[in-house]
Amino acid sequence: MTRAKALLIVVGDPEVLGLDPLWRSFLNYIYQNKGWRGPDIPWDPSEPINEAGGYDLAARNTAALDMNDLTRRMESMAMEDLNAGVDKPWRELD
Repeated sequence: MTRAKALLIVVGDPEVLGLDPLWRSFLNYIYQNKGWRGPDIPWDPSEPINEAGGYDLAARNTAALDMNDLTRRMESMAMEDLNAGVDKPWRELD
């Protein structure tokens, strides 16, 4: 078993890790101290951290809206083809 003495590399999705207040605080620290590599974080790192969390609510609401939109589009596609639910033979009979 070894421990890091000079470098710690975190590989992960900052949008997912940023949902947790502890991880968001850690990522802000890395970003503000010029240790960040990769795309910018999707939030303002200078904002104070809400220790109670709640960062996931916006992500959940956006995902619910996306799923509702997908459901509506799928329903409209199914309604366009009225024979969508009818079983068809795997080959045409002569």
